[in-house]
Order: sequence, then structure tokens, then C-alpha cells
Amino acid sequence: MKKGHELVHEIQQTAAVFGRNKECNVVFEADGKDNTTAMTDGKTILLPALPDNLEFSHEETMVMRGFLDHEAGHVRHTDFTQVQAFGETQSQQAFTIGNCLEDMRLEKLVMEEYPGSRKNFTKLRENVGEKELEYIKANPQDFTTITAAA
Repeated sequence: MKKGHELVHEIQQTAAVFGRNKECNVVFEADGKDNTTAMTDGKTILLPALPDNLEFSHEETMVMRGFLDHEAGHVRHTDFTQVQAFGETQSQQAFTIGNCLEDMRLEKLVMEEYPGSRKNFTKLRENVGEKELEYIKANPQDFTTITAAA
């Protein structure tokens, strides 16, 4: 078991090293569906909020590490200028598909560099993937506008 403030400290210390960016800032305030949102703009990593004194299980800790591994992988491997240019010229559906492909590419690179990240990614996918499938089943209308071109 790990307290929230201990996990926050660990992740903040790890982010700059893992992303190879000493100026990378980690903010714990993302609030998405079922607290499964994480993102980065290349300078700031936004992760789910962690209450200071709440205790996190080993599995929950691995999920948070998976979020960090993924977002720090974007900091390290994603060309945000290209992503922005792509987003300005493509539909939202094409952008979403491109982001999925970029996610797979960067996770492969991260696992090659840091083999231990595979366990964190596995736990992250098990946890978040299950919640995403629940969302898809409950909101099928969100997935009816994908065009043939996208």
C-alpha cells in the first residue's frame, strides 16, 4: 500500500527523468470519466487527482505508473508540432485514429527503453480499457459519426 502523497512524490521525481525533460511538470487534477483521463502537451503531464492520505493498492499504483509511462513517452517521443498540424488539417475522427496509432508507437518505444514499463502498461490497459468498453456500450451514439474517409 502506498499513500497518495507518496505516489505523487514518486511520479513527480520519475517524470522528468523518464521523459528526459527536466522542465516537464506533473499536475494531479485530471477529472475524466471514472478518473481515467491523462494527457500531455509536451511540457505538462496531467494525471488523475490523488487524495493525499488515501492508500493505493499495488495494482492501483501500477495503473498510475502506467499513466506516467504513457504520458512521459509522449513527452519523449511525440512531435507535438506535427500532431498540431495534423489536427488542424484532419477531421476529429482521423485525429483520434492518428492518436491511437501514435499511442501504440510510443508505448512500443518506451517498452524497448524501459522493459519494466510493460507491466505498468498491462495494468493500465486492463483498468482503463474495461472502463472505456463500458463507456462505449453505454454511449453507442458517440461512435456513429465515423466516416469512410476517417
